[in-house]
Parts: sequence; structure tokens; C-alpha cells
Amino acid sequence: MGGEHSIKSVAIIGAGASGVITAAALKAENYFERIRVFERREIAGGTWIFDQNPGPGPTFNPGKLPPETDPPLQIPDELPTITAPCEQERYYQTPIYESLTTNVPDIAMCFSDERFAYGPFPPHYVPRQYLENYVALHKLDKHLVLNTTVEDLSRIPSLHPEVLSDRWRLTLRKHDVLRRVDIWWTEIFDAVVIANGHYAVPFIPHVEGLEEYQKRFPDRVVHSKYYRSPTVYSGLKVLTIGNSASGFDIFNELTNTARLPVYSSRRSKSPFEGDEPAPGIRWKPVITRYHLDGRIEFEDGSILGPDDIDKIIYCTGYRPSFPFWNVKNNGRPIYDYENGKLVNIFWHTFFHDLPTLGLVGIQKGLTFRSFEYQAIALARLFTKRNVFPLPPAEEQRGWEMDRLRAVRATGKKFHDIQAQPGGLGKETFEFFGYLYRFAGLGTLKGDGRVPPILSKEVLDALKRLHKYPSSGQSSSDEGGLEYTDISSDTTGRQDDSTTNEWIEDEYARIDERFEKRLQEFKVGGRFNPEMLGQLQVKPDKNLPDSYPLRELAQVVHRGGRSVSIMVSDQDYIKPIMSAVQNSEEFNQQPQRDPDNDLELLLKIEPENPEEQQKRLKGECNGWKDNVREVLATRKNKHAAWLKAKHITKDDAKRLDTKVKAMQDKKIEVIERREKQLVQELANKQKRL
Repeated sequence: MGGEHSIKSVAIIGAGASGVITAAALKAENYFERIRVFERREIAGGTWIFDQNPGPGPTFNPGKLPPETDPPLQIPDELPTITAPCEQERYYQTPIYESLTTNVPDIAMCFSDERFAYGPFPPHYVPRQYLENYVALHKLDKHLVLNTTVEDLSRIPSLHPEVLSDRWRLTLRKHDVLRRVDIWWTEIFDAVVIANGHYAVPFIPHVEGLEEYQKRFPDRVVHSKYYRSPTVYSGLKVLTIGNSASGFDIFNELTNTARLPVYSSRRSKSPFEGDEPAPGIRWKPVITRYHLDGRIEFEDGSILGPDDIDKIIYCTGYRPSFPFWNVKNNGRPIYDYENGKLVNIFWHTFFHDLPTLGLVGIQKGLTFRSFEYQAIALARLFTKRNVFPLPPAEEQRGWEMDRLRAVRATGKKFHDIQAQPGGLGKETFEFFGYLYRFAGLGTLKGDGRVPPILSKEVLDALKRLHKYPSSGQSSSDEGGLEYTDISSDTTGRQDDSTTNEWIEDEYARIDERFEKRLQEFKVGGRFNPEMLGQLQVKPDKNLPDSYPLRELAQVVHRGGRSVSIMVSDQDYIKPIMSAVQNSEEFNQQPQRDPDNDLELLLKIEPENPEEQQKRLKGECNGWKDNVREVLATRKNKHAAWLKAKHITKDDAKRLDTKVKAMQDKKIEVIERREKQLVQELANKQKRL
């Protein structure tokens, strides 16, 4: 970090688990003059704060992402100032329900210097109280600024060329409950750590007819964020969507109060379920359409009638939101929603173009403990006490691109590094190991926290204790829940349920990608920023490699038919301009924004109906081709197992036949979807 000014002041955004441990790590360095933790709630605790009465929640916008559903506030022209209270939805309520417990053993979830007072899977109020106690234990309360929201985070570029680091201006809004006003002001810091969590803004996927269905039945559709207790649903007919951990909890406890059966719509069987649904639960496939008369249509053609359902609970998760991030002032977005990743990120923690900015807590896996590794690593970076420097930006970018390609190939999410049941996976050890080596042991005088070791006790707990055991096992059985990785299995036959799960996961990944593409036909063809993001760009004309534009820049809708292309690096400007201008789809040159060297402006002209229909059919053909590739990949896998004598010829033939049948069924579904979209497009063109 040569040529940089000393970092003496650090702001932390958020006082949940990631913010609290970051404050503790920074304080332990005995180096910083000012540490401030800005928290919009009245206490520390973040996601673990329990809101008994969260209200019904806002009206949902299916398929919409946080830049639209959680936009930034309008900042007053003159600061400091006092204004009337903010009335915009800010999603401050937490998703905690009454019966929620942790799903990671307490010894692996708590911070390394203090255990939970309850185990192994404590109820939600234990982590919340733990965080409050941790603040007191480390005397962090003097650094807390409560009831205060960071509304804008803007980079202040250095005025001196020899100084490479930027500073940061935070625009802050504190709600004064007694006076019923909002107080606005700004503060400047040398560095910032974002620790605002990612369980605030709920996501409901787009489904045909859902928006109109919500208007027709305004109190029927809710998100699990606002679920608290099964007693609210006593005697009601309920459909749940999604079967992750919270979805699994919710539809199972609803069987005690709701009218049976409780319907559970899912893409594939959850790994902690048996071959048949539990008593009182009826599985349903993916919903394909909501009808205004109240009917709900599923992928297999089955229908639930208007009188079959009273409530629909979407357990479909959340999307990270950063409404405070000033795209204009900071030169680029912070999050790429298409790829589900932070922009210009290295090891889920560092930004290779912004050395005075860090982030803790975006990754999924071992929560509190993984946050501790990140927090200590950032504390060392900001004090220049790290054992070795971060690699050059180009190498960090290489890590980012390599990971993006890897997760695309496997269908994983970019920031998922979950521990595998039965123990930690290789990826987790690599992540923790890099941060551990980078941070080192602190100073000889004892300044700085020491990164925790993964002790035998921790590893044994992760191996033996699982909240959701597989069928027939208790939560303390040796081995606990087991995932079968068929690609590395050498024990013999593979059962059909494993094959089904793998195929369904692949199909779900393909479906999500192509359904997202097909939504562009609802908003006027190639106008959709998704299509622009798919455009291939050659960053270096002397090299054969090309990349989708979305890997080099973020496409941002500006309103109407205008989009901004927020480029991550100056070297990509000309290649992107050339690719857009020379493409058959656009054939027009983006214009440079006079106020931002890294922003290109493009106004996309509408597409004629014939081209639009041709592209729609092409997308559906591509969808089917992707499905066929799954069969080819799987048959190659079966052949490899046969050659290695892991399965018999009869096994291979049976598995090939089963996968082929699944493929044929999936292609039939796609063809029905294609006919539906072609007809809708024709009807739309007639109306025009």
C-alpha cells in the first residue's frame, strides 16, 4: 500500500454480527483514532433482533431487484439539516420467526473468544443477547451510533497524485423519536467497512400473472420475512413456495395449525427430506401461472382452484441491497445482480480498485466465525500490519473471473462457501486459510486479535451435529446429514434419488437463466439490459479471449429506453464501444458521459415484431439445447463410472434411461412455455 496516507478513522455500516466483530477487531489494534459503527436500529444485533409485529409488509414487485424496490433517499441540498421523518419503505424489520434456531453448532458459530450460553442450536434470542453482551464485553458501546442510517457513501478522490488512497464521505440520517424528525449530517473517514447484512430486502420471483393476482387478492401473498407464528394461519389453507432451511421450518410447523394438506411448491427435493412428503404436506412443482379467477397453475399442468388456497407464503430469500452506494460519485455499481456478486471483489472481502473499502458478511457459511477472519484481515490491512501485501489488482481480478467461471460451471452462487455436512469443504479451508495467513498474529506487544484456529472440537462439532438430519438419523448421529457427491463416489451403486436431485438442480439453474432472458419480451425486446449484458467483448484485440459485457461492466436502466454502461476499468471503454457498435443486435455507438470517464450512455431503439419473435424462438431453442447438454454430460459421467467399475452395465443403462425421460419431460414443458409466449407476443402486437 505504498503511496497511501495513514488510515486513522474507520466507519462501519451496520451493528449486526459482522459489524460488531469488525469493531472489536479494529479496536484491538490500538491504532485508530476514531471508530464509528452506524446502526439504523435501536440496539446492536442486526438480523437477530426479533420484531414481534412486523406488519404485513409492502406490496411486492415480483422479479424486481433492490435498485428498484429499495432505492436511495433524496438527500437534502443543504447539510446539516432537520426534516420530516422518512416515509419510504426501508425494510428495517428482521426475518426472525418465533421458533427459529441457529442451524450451525454454537461452537462454530460464535466468535472465538466467547461461547454462546446455550447449545448446540440455540433459539434466536440467544445470538441477539450474545451480540449485546459482546458489545459490553469489548466496550464497543462508545463507538455505536444508533438509530442512524447511512444514506449516502461517496468516494472523495485524493487531490495528490502520489497518494493512491481515497477517503469517504458518509451522509447520515438519525431519527429522533421524541421530536419526530430526521436529523441529517455528514462525516468523513479514511476507510469504510460495509457490514449491513443481506437479509433485509425480500425477493419474490416473477411468475406469469402474479402482479395481477396480488391486486385481485391483496392480502393473500406474503413473504416469509413477515412470518412469525403458525397460529396466525390456524384453519387456513396454505401454499408455501421454496424449501430452503426457513421454508422447511415454516411448512412443517404449519401442519400443526393450518388446514391440511399444506402445499409446498419447490423446484427439487430438499436434501433433508425423505423420498415422500411428511404427513400433512403435499409437494407441488414450480408455479407457471396465476389466474385472475384465483386458480394457480403448476409446471406439471395441475391446478389449485380458487377455494383451495387462503394464503401463499414465499420462502424465496433475499437480495443484497446497498441503497447508500453512490454509483455516480463512486464510478461504478457495488453489486452485480445478474451474476449475484460484488463488483471488483477479492476473497469476498477486499475491493481491488478501492483499497480503503472493505466488506464483511456477504458470504454464506459459518456466519459469525467467518466474519471474524474477515474483520481481522481488514484491521491488519488498514494498519499496514498484514504479513504480505494483497496481490496486484490484475491478479485480484483474475481470482474474481476464475471464481465466476467456476460457479457458473457448477451452478453455485458466487459468495456461497458453505461448510459441507460431515465437515468443512476445501473451499472453506482455502478462504479461512488465506485470511489467516494474510492477517498473521498481530504485534509482539499484543496489539490486534489473533485469527482463530479451526480446532478439533470445532471440526468434530461440524461433522457430528446437524440441525436437519437425513431421514432415519438423529441430529447427533455420526456423520449427520450426508450429501452424496456422485462425481467422486467410489463406493458402488448410485441411487435414483441422487440422480434426480442433480438433474433437477441443473434444470433449475437453466430455467432461472432462460426465464430471466424471456422477460425481455414483456418490456420491448432488446431494450432489456440483460440482452446488452450478454454481448461478447474482446478486451484485448491481440488475444482470442472474449467475455460477456456484464463481466466487464454493469448495465443500469436509466429510464425510458436509455441505459448506462458502468465500466469497471478504463481499458475496457473502447472494446465495449466497439462491441456494441459492431453487433447485429444494436449497431449503434454508446456515448461517453461527460461527467464520468467510466460511464457510457446508450439509447436503445425498439425492435420490429418479426425480429422479436425470431429471437424468442431462438431463446427457447437455446433453452432446450442447454437441457440436452445435461443429458450428454450425465451420460458421460455414467460411462466413466462404468469404466471405473463403480456401477454395472445395467445400472448405467437404467440411469441413462431415467435421465432421458427427465429430459423429454422438461422439453415438453419448455415447448408449452414457448407456445404460450409466442401467443402472448402475437396478442401484444395485435393490440399495438
